[in-house]
Amino acid sequence: MPDIDQIHELIMEDRRILAKSIAEQLGISLEQVGSIIHKDLDMQKLSAKWAPKYLNTDQKRHGASRLSNFWIFFRHDPNDYLSRLVTMDETWLYHYNPEIK
Repeated sequence: MPDIDQIHELIMEDRRILAKSIAEQLGISLEQVGSIIHKDLDMQKLSAKWAPKYLNTDQKRHGASRLSNFWIFFRHDPNDYLSRLVTMDETWLYHYNPEIK
């Protein structure tokens, strides 16, 4: 059976890579590649790119730590909470990237 890390590396190098291309490069069946991508790596194709279905453990941990910091900040002074938050303004720029649909 092919190494799951090999398939993960190929996907991380080029998120637009086709499962058929991975199968040809590693000399395994398309069904094996599909099974590894969907079951073991827990990824799916979104807008022609492979992406994780859910947040990984590090992303969840990072989000939880940010949320706990906000909660501490809010409990310190609930009335002044919103006025002390720093936000950024949205700026829309036109950018063309030929790799994106």
